[in-house]
Amino acid sequence: MAAVNVDIQIATPADLAGLMSLVMAFKEHLRISSLAKEDIRSGLQILLADPMCEFLMVFDRPADSDISTSATPLAYAQIRYSYSLWSVGLEAQLEDIFVRSEARGRGLGSQLLTFVVERARQRQCRLVVLNTNENNIAALNLYAQKGFSSQPAQWRGGHQRWLEKIL
Repeated sequence: MAAVNVDIQIATPADLAGLMSLVMAFKEHLRISSLAKEDIRSGLQILLADPMCEFLMVFDRPADSDISTSATPLAYAQIRYSYSLWSVGLEAQLEDIFVRSEARGRGLGSQLLTFVVERARQRQCRLVVLNTNENNIAALNLYAQKGFSSQPAQWRGGHQRWLEKIL
């Protein structure tokens, strides 16, 4: 599949409406009903102001090579940065990556993931981490294609596992 020409930019507070439309589409895709629209909006405002968080947005590249303020965003990624004692440096956690259903199959996820890795390098991160569902074969294939390993690290005969507790 040939890559399409897109612009990927770091979102600012001025991009809230477009980012909101993407997150709401992702929420619908995931069939999450527990988050109210206003909670998402206020959460995005907090995260957009956080220097340790970035949202990347993908737009079609118009013929005149200038993004119109009315252009519909096609995809987004959220990256969180944190210092790790064990990596002795910054790590980037890819929290979300989403492509609108009507824009899938155009290589946008691949281009966005490449940009995520480049942003992590620019910020001098030592590691990019993410998690995904084991049944999300398309995502697993994309991550493997981009050099991510899904092999759990061995430590004292056991595998590392992602755990969480909802509070």
